[in-house]
Amino acid sequence: MKDAADEEEAQAIASRIMSVFASTSSDTVALLSSRAAAAEIAGAQPVAEALLDDVIALDPAWAEAFVRRARLKATRGDAASAARIWSRRCGWSQGASMRLPRWSVAGRGWRQEGGLETYRRGLALDPRQEKLQKSEDRLRLEVEGRDI
Repeated sequence: MKDAADEEEAQAIASRIMSVFASTSSDTVALLSSRAAAAEIAGAQPVAEALLDDVIALDPAWAEAFVRRARLKATRGDAASAARIWSRRCGWSQGASMRLPRWSVAGRGWRQEGGLETYRRGLALDPRQEKLQKSEDRLRLEVEGRDI
């Protein structure tokens, strides 16, 4: 994405990558995942979490389920559970947060230093992400402080 000619090309690349990571070869996993997404949109977070637990049990190699499950926990304010889910599947320094900048927000607030590194990796993939840059700037000030 960083080598894309413009924002439109970068978005097209990101969309293609996201579709690859979101795809699964299991019809059952795909059905449960789509129902989890519908439950999340409808505001039924506990239902979405339970469905994603089933998805993870059926396909523990599918990183997207872990990312979505961790994001749901973080959204509900349960940062500790989100961090456990994230590290169980991906480890802090590897995994989905390195794949796409949009996923790096799942790590925000869990560990500041790890979060800062995640933002930096996301920016290395796609330096055009204005929101990501602003978040990195804010967290860098919290972690590293200001120069004197």
